[in-house]
Amino acid sequence: MALQAGKYKQTNDLKYFNELGASKEYHLTGIGNEFVRFSGACNDVFYKGHNFGASLEFVPTSFKGFSTSFLFDKFSFDKILSSLNKLALNHLYENKIQTEIAWTNQSVKKANYGVKLDFTYAKRIGNDNMFGDATGNVYPQIGTTLMFDNKKLYGRISGFYEQTINNNIPLGISPYIGFYNYTSLHTSSNNEFNCSNLLVGTSLKAAYIKGRNLFQIKMNASYRIGTSTELIVAEDGVCHESMLKMLNHTTDYLKANETNTNISLRYQIKLRPKTLSYFIEASWGHRFYLNNQNDNQYIVTTGICL
Repeated sequence: MALQAGKYKQTNDLKYFNELGASKEYHLTGIGNEFVRFSGACNDVFYKGHNFGASLEFVPTSFKGFSTSFLFDKFSFDKILSSLNKLALNHLYENKIQTEIAWTNQSVKKANYGVKLDFTYAKRIGNDNMFGDATGNVYPQIGTTLMFDNKKLYGRISGFYEQTINNNIPLGISPYIGFYNYTSLHTSSNNEFNCSNLLVGTSLKAAYIKGRNLFQIKMNASYRIGTSTELIVAEDGVCHESMLKMLNHTTDYLKANETNTNISLRYQIKLRPKTLSYFIEASWGHRFYLNNQNDNQYIVTTGICL
């Protein structure tokens, strides 16, 4: 059993160098909507918030059989305009539940295998604060209105099989299939954005252990199927042209299918004392999406692990 708590703060400092004049900033409130009253003039923004949560996990002492875990986390923050005496423009909070159940076993050949079902549900609410007329650059808050309602649902079933050959060559495979559902509503404009995706993929890994040294290779491949994506803009002109273009691009992206592949190489060595290890890892990822568009990602990491 565990408890967790945290404090969050984010600051932004944007500068524009435009020969045609100043660029306008929009205080977005979801699905192409903006907080019109303060957009364009107040650019100095920071965010502060906090989170707390708890988790519970049951694991068999033999490392075989059924295990389960449950986690709850609540995260909330305010968007604050510094130049207006730290005016709290919006308040957002999210409640998240994660749970999983797994079954593992070991064969007579000492191969480990199992299956796992995991599930995540998150509900995000965004409230806009209402203000009266300013007195000495102080805006009195006169109310709060619910503006943004969002729900995310994710589920996945996965399996794994691991076998060690000659006591020093571990091999493993882990396929999975899952789904993702996202529904979002802006209550003032009645704009909606809904999305459902099907996910399939697998990962392969192999390693070679020699004394204090470990050499490992991992390969991952996944395919996202855009089963259903819908954008509803309730009224013409409610979204600025540039924001509507962004929303349409996001909709097109999630409607289309997507392929992701990744390969990584890792070297790890046990240090003295043997409770510490040093590692270095390099990976390359390739993504293919939205009508022949693609990109590559290169990552190198290094560090000490316990």
